[in-house]
Amino acid sequence: MRRKADPADRLELTELLGSGGERDCWVHPADSRLVVKTTHTVRRRPCQNDLDYRYHKWLARTGKLNPHIPKIVGWCHTQYGKGLVCERTLNADGTPALDLAQGLGDGRITPKFALTLIEEAFAVFFKNGITICDEEPNNFFCVRGEAGVRLVVVDGFGHRHRNLKTLLRNFISPLAGVKTRENKRRLVEFVRSFA
Repeated sequence: MRRKADPADRLELTELLGSGGERDCWVHPADSRLVVKTTHTVRRRPCQNDLDYRYHKWLARTGKLNPHIPKIVGWCHTQYGKGLVCERTLNADGTPALDLAQGLGDGRITPKFALTLIEEAFAVFFKNGITICDEEPNNFFCVRGEAGVRLVVVDGFGHRHRNLKTLLRNFISPLAGVKTRENKRRLVEFVRSFA
C-alpha cells in the first residue's frame, strides 16, 4: 500500500531558474546544488519528467551515464505536484554554468570553442547510442570543471514519446544516432551563425 504524501514533506519552490514548453526548473529549496523540474502543461503524451527518469535509469543500468548528462536524484512533492530532482549545472567553483545560447550571444564563448565542446560531447553520445532529441541551444551548458570545460545537456536527452520506435533506439545505436546526428547538425548551424 502506498503511503499518502505528508504535506510537511512538500517542498515550497520559490526560485525559478527557467521555463520551457512543458516544464519549469526551480532551485531546490534545501540544496542549491540541485534543481526540481515540475510540469506546467497537460499533454497527451507521457510526462517528460517520467520519460527522463526512465531513460536515466536505463543509462545507469547499461553503464552509459556520463559527465555530459546531469544525474537524476529522484522525486519530490511540491506545491505544483510531483517534481523531478536533478543535479544543477554548476561550475567547479559553485557558480551557475553558462548556457550555450547566452555565452555565444554575449561573446563569452567563441563559436570555435563551442564547436569543439559539441564535437567532444556528441562523440560520447554517438559512442553510447544516446539520443539527443532537442537541439535547443539553451539546453546545453558549458560547465567549468577541474579538468576543463565540458558541454552538459540538461533537457532534450532521451525521448519525447514512449513507443516502439523510441524503445528500439535504446537497443539499436544507429537508430539513436539518426536523431542525434540531425540535432547535432542543427546545433552546429546555430553556433556557426555567430561566426
